[in-house]
Parts: sequence; C-alpha cells; structure tokens
Amino acid sequence: MICMIKLKVNVMNIIISIFWKFLDYFEKTYLKSYKIEYWNYYNNIEHITNNSSKSYNNYLKYLFSEKPIFYKLILTLQEEEFLS
Repeated sequence: MICMIKLKVNVMNIIISIFWKFLDYFEKTYLKSYKIEYWNYYNNIEHITNNSSKSYNNYLKYLFSEKPIFYKLILTLQEEEFLS
C-alpha cells in the first residue's frame, strides 16, 4: 500500500513538472511573442476566421454543393491547385 502511495506521489510530481514546463513554453511562445489583442478575432471585421483551412473548407463546400462523383472531385481539385 505504501508503495502505491509513493508511486502516485511520484507520478503526480512528474505531471506537475511537465505542466510547469508547458507553462514556461506558453509564456515564452505566446505571452512574450504575440500581443494578446491579436489572439481573438471576434470583433475583427477584416478576418471572418483565423483559420485558413476552415476558410478553404467553406470554399470547397461552396464549390461542391452536392456530393460529386469521384472523378469530378479530382478534376475540380486539380483545377483549384493549378489556380494557386
């Protein structure tokens, strides 16, 4: 029983250590490198989303209003790739 308690304490210490390392990383990477005002785009009219892949997915949804057959899908995606 005492061995299990020691093991749990050791595991908790490891988890706490990892968490502190994450907090240190977060502070260095985000709090010091980026202005907090830019974290949220909610009130920013210029950007509908801050995720480019989501924007592209919406565009694809517009291109394919219905589920296309496989070959049409491939052809359309190749044309889109050519445009970029």
